[in-house]
Order: sequence, then structure tokens, then C-alpha cells
Amino acid sequence: MTARFFPLLPLAAAGVLVAALAWFVTRPIQPPPAAFEAPTPGSLNGTVSQLDAHFAAKWQGAELEPAAPADDLTLLRRVSLALVGSAPSLEEIREFESDTAPDRLQRWTARYIADRRFVDYFGFKLAGAFIDLKNDDLDTAPRLRFVAWIGESIQRGVPWSEMAREIIASRGALADEPGATMVAAEFDAGRKEAEERLAARTARALLGQRIDCAQCHDHPFADWTQSQFEGLAAHFSQASFRTAIVQDNQRAGAFVVDDTRNNVKRKIEPAVPFAAEWLPEDGLLRERLSAWVTHSENRRFRRAIANRMWGALFGRALYEPVDDLPDPPDASKPDALDFLANDLAAHQHDLRRLIHVIVASRPFQIGSAHPGLEDPVKTIALEKAQAVYPLTQLDAHQLIRSMQQAAAIGTILPGRESTYAQLRRFESRFRFARDYER
Repeated sequence: MTARFFPLLPLAAAGVLVAALAWFVTRPIQPPPAAFEAPTPGSLNGTVSQLDAHFAAKWQGAELEPAAPADDLTLLRRVSLALVGSAPSLEEIREFESDTAPDRLQRWTARYIADRRFVDYFGFKLAGAFIDLKNDDLDTAPRLRFVAWIGESIQRGVPWSEMAREIIASRGALADEPGATMVAAEFDAGRKEAEERLAARTARALLGQRIDCAQCHDHPFADWTQSQFEGLAAHFSQASFRTAIVQDNQRAGAFVVDDTRNNVKRKIEPAVPFAAEWLPEDGLLRERLSAWVTHSENRRFRRAIANRMWGALFGRALYEPVDDLPDPPDASKPDALDFLANDLAAHQHDLRRLIHVIVASRPFQIGSAHPGLEDPVKTIALEKAQAVYPLTQLDAHQLIRSMQQAAAIGTILPGRESTYAQLRRFESRFRFARDYER
């Protein structure tokens, strides 16, 4: 089929064009995002003041002088790279320079969130936590549709808690329910141990916990046990993926694990590793698990996404690895993640607002230059305390998008180009990211 439609192209290049066509044909068609105005300084001041005071105390305690504030064009570049994956165009720079109205940076942050480029780029930033974007077991079209669904949902203000419940528990035809892609990907082609992999994905992506280290034995360094991991995995025992449809069978048999160490098969009852009182007693197992994960008292859920979003804006998360967070501190002694997580809960889990809070914070707005960076030991202390904006390597998507944008004066936007030009540009990005993404 590839040779018939693209006889003059090498098979690899033709395959990329087929993927690009699949992306254009299958990408979700959503209504334009509702107008989202930048939050006023007054609405941000409470949480931003808490964050700034928290970091100021850390700097004082460590006897560190933070970097000087970054200039406005540096901040524009940071926001542009973080949200749309590209350095700003000359057109955008000139417009930004001529913008003298108050709260310029926050308004441009809102503008980038409403940009179609935000959907295409930021969707990749979060989708990789739930599916392997390079895994060919799942067709290219549903993978790209999931990326677009993530980006569009954030752009439209869909609460993160609602998105998380869909990722865990949605069912139906994959073409109609992109949120079911994680479950579909793990059950695709009848692979074994899909339930265990789904439990691991759920805990890592949504709770920031590597509970799968207890898959074969109790965790050697944390409190997670093998029985807790197996109980979590059992919540996916009703799920299946057949004929491109994710579904649940309430009459499915018990979840059975093959205990090779003891040469026995064990039946496992669905259970959760903590706070069992949050788990509903009725409903499909995946629905019950999704309610537990997103429970209003589950601090791990909100802290995990706050840490990921901080990493997306800074290029480096507050806690790394992002899927191995320490236990939450005592609620009476909140840290930076708690301030972000509490603000998220107070504003309908709107990730757009979370982006604005982070951009308004002092750690985001300080510079990357500091005399202490001449000393390797001092550098570690400065970066750990967020006393200097970290220098990080651009990811493959940022690099190819910035190179493409640097060759044009005007901003490269989908609506400004022909479909053919968009396909060719997408082909270049797809191939570059596939070859060079870490």
C-alpha cells in the first residue's frame, strides 16, 4: 500500500507521511477553547506569595543569594519554549516589545495556552507518562489522537481529576474515547501481565509513586508491599481491548497471578495500598479505582501533577524522578508542592491556572546567571534550592520546532499554511523527534 501511494519515496519516508496523514485525518475535532483570560494578580497573589516566601526561607536558611530577575524577553522565551515548544518568532518578539499594558507576561501565557501549538506540543509532554510514544504495538493514529486529546482537554479547562478518571476508567471505541488509550495500549495484541503494567503506569503517572518495585517482592526501601501492588493491578482484571474497543466484563474471573517463586497460582482481590476508605464499594473496578486515585483527600494525586507541571515549565521538576516522589510531609508543614496542589484543588483542577501560578512565581522569573555557578558544589546547592533558573537541554520537539521557526520571520501557525505545507512540516518534526527524543 505504501509503495502504491508514494512510489517515489523511500519506504521509511512514505511511512512517516502515512503517519502524518493519519494524524490529520484522525485528530480530534473540538470546538475552539472557551475564552480563558489571564488570572488577575490579585487572584494569584495568595499562592504565589506562599511559594515565594517558602523559597525565600530556603535561600536564607542555606545562606544563598538568588539570581537577579531575568529580563522580559528571556521570560517570553521560557514561556514560549515550555508551552508551544518553540522559541518565539521575530513577529512575536516585536509584538511583545510593543505591548506596554499591565500583566504582559501573564496575558502572553494565556495566549500561548490558547494556541494550537500548545495542543500539539504540551500534549506530548504529558502523554508520555501514560503511553510509550515510540511503541509500534499501538498504531500511530491512536497514539497521536491521545496526544491531541491531552492537549485539547487542558486547553479547554477540563479538570485534571476528570481527565485522570477517563484515562483509568473510560471505555468504548478507541476512535471515540481517546482517554482509553493507556488501557488499550497495554492490552493490545493480547500481551501478558497487562494488569500489572497498568497498575505501574497508574501509580507512577498519577500518584508519582514507583509501587511496581514491589511487583515481585516487598519494596526494599519503601513501605509498598507485593500484596499492595497486586491488589492495585486486580482493578484492571475486568478490562479488555478487542476490535478497537475497550470494555469491562463484570463477570470476569478472579485476577490470578503466577507465583513462580513458590510455583503456585494465587487469586488476588482488588485492594488499594492506603486509605481504603476512599474506595467506593460499588461500580466497575476501574471506576472505583479512578475515584480512589482522584479522591479529594489524596494529596499524592495533586502533588504528582504539580511536580510534573513544574518540570514542564522549568525543564526540571522539583523532585526527580517525577515518578518517585517522597511521602507527603505533615499537612501542618506544607512544602512548595502542597501550595501548588492546594491551589489546584481550590480552582477545579484547572491546569491552565497552575501554569499561571508557576509563571508568576519568583523562581520562574529569576535569571540563569549567577557568580556561584563557577563552583560545582555551589551550583548544586543553588539549583536544588531553586535559587537560579536551571539550564537544561532542549528536548527534540523544542529543537526541531525552534529550528523551523528560526527560518521564518512570521509565526508558524497551522492556519497560515496550506495542508501540504503542514504535512511536510509535521513529517520533519515526526522523524526528528522519533530519531532524537531521549
